[in-house]
Amino acid sequence: MLLDGKEMKKLLDFIKSKKHNKKLELTYGCPGFLGLDYEKEVRKHYFYCRTGINVASILYNGDLFVCPNVPRLKKLIQRNIRTDNFKDVWDNKYKEFRSKDRTKSDTCEKCEYWEYCLGGAYHTWNFEKNEQNKCPYNMIYGK
Repeated sequence: MLLDGKEMKKLLDFIKSKKHNKKLELTYGCPGFLGLDYEKEVRKHYFYCRTGINVASILYNGDLFVCPNVPRLKKLIQRNIRTDNFKDVWDNKYKEFRSKDRTKSDTCEKCEYWEYCLGGAYHTWNFEKNEQNKCPYNMIYGK
Protein backbone atom coordinates (compact mmCIF):
# COMPACT_ATOMS: atom_id res chain seq x y z
CA MET A 1 0.00 0.00 0.00
CA LEU A 2 1.45 3.32 -1.06
CA LEU A 3 0.17 6.72 -0.10
CA ASP A 4 -0.32 9.25 -2.86
CA GLY A 5 1.30 12.67 -2.63
CA LYS A 6 -1.66 14.35 -0.95
CA GLU A 7 -1.94 11.60 1.68
CA MET A 8 1.81 11.64 2.24
CA LYS A 9 1.81 15.40 2.81
CA LYS A 10 -1.08 15.02 5.27
CA LEU A 11 0.84 12.34 7.18
CA LEU A 12 4.03 14.42 7.28
CA ASP A 13 2.13 17.51 8.43
CA PHE A 14 0.55 15.45 11.22
CA ILE A 15 3.93 14.10 12.36
CA LYS A 16 5.41 17.61 12.18
CA SER A 17 2.53 19.00 14.29
CA LYS A 18 3.32 16.48 17.04
CA LYS A 19 7.04 17.28 17.09
CA HIS A 20 6.96 18.83 20.58
CA ASN A 21 4.46 16.42 22.09
CA LYS A 22 6.17 14.90 25.14
CA LYS A 23 3.66 12.05 25.48
CA LEU A 24 3.80 10.77 21.93
CA GLU A 25 6.96 10.85 19.87
CA LEU A 26 6.32 10.27 16.18
CA THR A 27 8.93 9.85 13.50
CA TYR A 28 8.90 9.14 9.80
CA GLY A 29 11.08 6.13 9.10
CA CYS A 30 10.38 5.53 5.45
CA PRO A 31 12.86 6.24 2.69
CA GLY A 32 13.44 9.13 0.43
CA PHE A 33 14.20 12.80 0.58
CA LEU A 34 11.12 14.73 1.69
CA GLY A 35 12.21 18.28 0.95
CA LEU A 36 13.64 20.85 3.30
CA ASP A 37 10.20 21.62 4.76
CA TYR A 38 10.05 18.12 6.26
CA GLU A 39 13.58 16.80 6.68
CA LYS A 40 14.67 17.11 10.32
CA GLU A 41 11.06 18.01 11.18
CA VAL A 42 9.58 14.52 10.87
CA ARG A 43 12.70 12.48 11.68
CA LYS A 44 15.89 13.13 13.60
CA HIS A 45 18.20 13.06 10.61
CA TYR A 46 18.27 13.94 6.95
CA PHE A 47 17.48 11.03 4.66
CA TYR A 48 20.46 8.99 3.53
CA CYS A 49 20.36 5.46 2.17
CA ARG A 50 22.94 3.41 4.07
CA THR A 51 22.81 0.30 1.88
CA GLY A 52 26.32 -1.12 1.64
CA ILE A 53 27.74 1.85 3.57
CA ASN A 54 26.99 0.70 7.09
CA VAL A 55 24.21 -1.80 6.39
CA ALA A 56 24.69 -5.32 5.08
CA SER A 57 22.81 -8.55 5.55
CA ILE A 58 23.41 -12.26 5.43
CA LEU A 59 20.72 -14.19 3.58
CA TYR A 60 19.42 -17.61 4.64
CA ASN A 61 21.92 -19.37 2.33
CA GLY A 62 24.92 -17.35 3.55
CA ASP A 63 24.99 -14.82 0.72
CA LEU A 64 26.39 -11.49 1.77
CA PHE A 65 23.89 -8.93 0.61
CA VAL A 66 23.14 -5.25 0.97
CA CYS A 67 20.22 -3.92 3.03
CA PRO A 68 17.67 -6.65 3.75
CA ASN A 69 14.90 -4.44 2.31
CA VAL A 70 16.43 -4.32 -1.17
CA PRO A 71 15.03 -6.63 -3.90
CA ARG A 72 16.97 -9.91 -4.05
CA LEU A 73 18.89 -9.30 -7.24
CA LYS A 74 21.82 -11.61 -7.96
CA LYS A 75 24.03 -8.68 -8.99
CA LEU A 76 23.76 -7.23 -5.48
CA ILE A 77 25.15 -10.35 -3.77
CA GLN A 78 28.71 -9.62 -2.75
CA ARG A 79 29.99 -13.08 -1.77
CA ASN A 80 29.03 -15.81 0.69
CA ILE A 81 29.80 -15.99 4.41
CA ARG A 82 30.41 -19.74 4.16
CA THR A 83 33.34 -19.31 1.80
CA ASP A 84 34.49 -15.73 2.36
CA ASN A 85 35.69 -13.63 5.27
CA PHE A 86 33.09 -10.94 5.99
CA LYS A 87 35.64 -8.25 6.83
CA ASP A 88 37.49 -8.82 3.54
CA VAL A 89 34.24 -8.71 1.59
CA TRP A 90 33.04 -5.61 3.47
CA ASP A 91 36.32 -3.80 2.84
CA ASN A 92 36.68 -4.80 -0.82
CA LYS A 93 33.36 -5.74 -2.42
CA TYR A 94 30.80 -3.18 -1.18
CA LYS A 95 32.71 -0.26 -2.72
CA GLU A 96 30.19 0.30 -5.54
CA PHE A 97 27.55 1.16 -2.93
CA ARG A 98 29.78 3.78 -1.38
CA SER A 99 29.96 5.90 -4.51
CA LYS A 100 28.00 9.13 -4.42
CA ASP A 101 26.84 8.32 -7.96
CA ARG A 102 25.51 4.84 -7.18
CA THR A 103 21.93 5.81 -7.99
CA LYS A 104 22.66 8.45 -10.56
CA SER A 105 20.05 8.73 -13.27
CA ASP A 106 19.10 11.40 -15.78
CA THR A 107 15.98 12.29 -13.82
CA CYS A 108 17.57 12.38 -10.38
CA GLU A 109 20.75 14.15 -11.40
CA LYS A 110 18.73 17.04 -12.90
CA CYS A 111 16.78 17.54 -9.67
CA GLU A 112 17.66 20.61 -7.62
CA TYR A 113 17.92 18.38 -4.53
CA TRP A 114 20.30 15.77 -5.98
CA GLU A 115 22.97 16.68 -3.42
CA TYR A 116 20.56 15.94 -0.56
CA CYS A 117 18.85 12.87 -1.93
CA LEU A 118 21.47 11.19 -4.15
CA GLY A 119 18.76 9.24 -5.93
CA GLY A 120 16.85 7.94 -2.96
CA ALA A 121 16.76 4.55 -1.33
CA TYR A 122 18.01 1.34 -2.88
CA HIS A 123 14.95 -0.58 -1.76
CA THR A 124 12.67 1.67 -3.81
CA TRP A 125 15.03 1.82 -6.79
CA ASN A 126 13.99 0.39 -10.15
CA PHE A 127 17.14 -1.40 -11.31
CA GLU A 128 15.76 -2.16 -14.78
CA LYS A 129 14.88 1.46 -15.58
CA ASN A 130 17.72 2.96 -13.49
CA GLU A 131 15.40 5.34 -11.67
CA GLN A 132 13.42 5.71 -8.49
CA ASN A 133 10.08 3.86 -8.53
CA LYS A 134 8.36 6.63 -6.59
CA CYS A 135 10.16 9.80 -5.58
CA PRO A 136 8.71 11.02 -2.25
CA TYR A 137 9.78 14.61 -2.96
CA ASN A 138 8.03 14.63 -6.34
CA MET A 139 4.96 12.98 -4.83
CA ILE A 140 4.67 15.57 -2.06
CA TYR A 141 5.31 18.60 -4.23
CA GLY A 142 3.60 17.32 -7.38
CA LYS A 143 6.67 17.57 -9.61
